[in-house]
Amino acid sequence: MNLRVIEMSEINVELSNACISLLKGIIIKENKEKIWDTILNYRNQIEDYFRQLGLTLKLYEEEGYCYLQQIEDDETNNLLKLVPKIPLSLHLSLLLVSLRKYMLESTANGDEKIVISKEEIFIKMKNYLKETSNEIKQEKEIISYIKKVEDMKFIRKLKNSDNKYEILRLLASFVDAQWLDDLDKRILEYKEYIEKGGGIEDEEGI
Repeated sequence: MNLRVIEMSEINVELSNACISLLKGIIIKENKEKIWDTILNYRNQIEDYFRQLGLTLKLYEEEGYCYLQQIEDDETNNLLKLVPKIPLSLHLSLLLVSLRKYMLESTANGDEKIVISKEEIFIKMKNYLKETSNEIKQEKEIISYIKKVEDMKFIRKLKNSDNKYEILRLLASFVDAQWLDDLDKRILEYKEYIEKGGGIEDEEGI
């Protein structure tokens, strides 16, 4: 069998870069405009390609972001999981829920850009946490959760500000009504756990 060497000129570099970028994670338009434009231009080809891998392209054109999601059905049950589910600690989940609820309130008020301060996040999180005499330690823990949510691209620091964050609408795709309902049930369990003496350092995956 003769194997033909593929020349680089035969490869659609833009399309390849777009697919590789999607495999790496979430694409936000304003951060990667060239990749975003390529995804829009080759959307059908990209969707067909990833469908063969058991993945679907979730694209929100108005909001300006997209990502790959594993297809969950009988045909894909035996496929290896290319996109792993990220385990979330209970406290990180509580922060995501707090931000999502804040987003719903702000949207209802007609706010287009949703901004929250670090102090507001502290207040919301402390409602869930056990009272402590060491608030500095507790706030450091909360800051570590904020950094994780920032790394997940659900929030981003405002320019020229270390204290305020914009909540990105990408969060709404991950924290839906069912997710909120399920976590509300966990919160009831968590409150019982706090009453029995549990603290912020005793995290349980969710």
